[in-house]
Amino acid sequence: MRPSAPLVSVVTGYYNRGPLVRRTIDSILGQSFADFELIAFDDCSKDDTAKQLDAYDDPRLTVIHHERNTGFTKGIMNAIARSRGRYVAVQGSGDASAPDRLARQVEMFERNPDVVAVGCHYRNIVEGSGMVRVRTPSAEGLTLEKLRKSNIFSHGEVMFRRDAYERAGGYRSEFTFSQDYDLWLRLIGQGRFAVVPEVLYDRFVQFDGVSFEPAKLSRQVRFTQLAVQLSHLSPALQEERLAELRARGIDSIVTLREQSIQAQIFKAASKLMLFGNAAQAHQLAAKHLSSRRFRAAYLILSSLAGKPMDRVTRPLLDRILTIERRAPKAIP
Repeated sequence: MRPSAPLVSVVTGYYNRGPLVRRTIDSILGQSFADFELIAFDDCSKDDTAKQLDAYDDPRLTVIHHERNTGFTKGIMNAIARSRGRYVAVQGSGDASAPDRLARQVEMFERNPDVVAVGCHYRNIVEGSGMVRVRTPSAEGLTLEKLRKSNIFSHGEVMFRRDAYERAGGYRSEFTFSQDYDLWLRLIGQGRFAVVPEVLYDRFVQFDGVSFEPAKLSRQVRFTQLAVQLSHLSPALQEERLAELRARGIDSIVTLREQSIQAQIFKAASKLMLFGNAAQAHQLAAKHLSSRRFRAAYLILSSLAGKPMDRVTRPLLDRILTIERRAPKAIP
């Protein structure tokens, strides 16, 4: 007899993250909330990720081994399709959830039936330098228009209602990057977003990840811009645009010279600089920053890097890192 469905399904995916598996999986298996299943997939890792996952003997954990590399988006779509919970919690690989994360997010849903997605406060941690930055996003008064300007979630800390996810159309396989933001822009049409005002998630900065590795980030910002563009279109026109994406590829249909994309590249380079990875920051800025204004701002930022953060410098850098997207416009 098949056991009853758990209330929460936690989904997480791995590719060459062997040394980080235990930190993440242990943080979920150690939750104070008991009614959950954990589904983890290994996307044909070349290291010992699969071995680390298979070492667990816990009935709450289901491990999926891909026969070929499918990419994160298709992997997470498949994991959700195989899950059974009323609520779906995403968990970033290498990150860690606080023991009460699931409990607090479920409480938010149970008290607020109109809420369809719940995040939390979280910490960005750079292990090599010991840097820790607490992020305190808020969903108060969040509308589609505001969400188009800024993604309030970092993805790995989010839980959403399965029925709302399905009504919104779920993740779209065409989005190899920014698949979360594309989903949020449709999911907000199903109900309200909320944030538990507690630090319940540790996000460990991986400099080879999408948000920082220059080649990946140049594509991510294009997909981010495409997600915003699609949110303005009817379903029929969205499908036409997606068909164009499948036929021509993201590099052909979204240019890096759009002002909103330049702002995102500048913000990413600024984060890399602040997190102590100057070499990668310079590589990203040199290759992808075409805006004279953002290049000048980056030179100022570079001159401040490595200096003690005083009461003038720190607010300046924090302001730089909260730049909002603007309407698409060509860069001179």
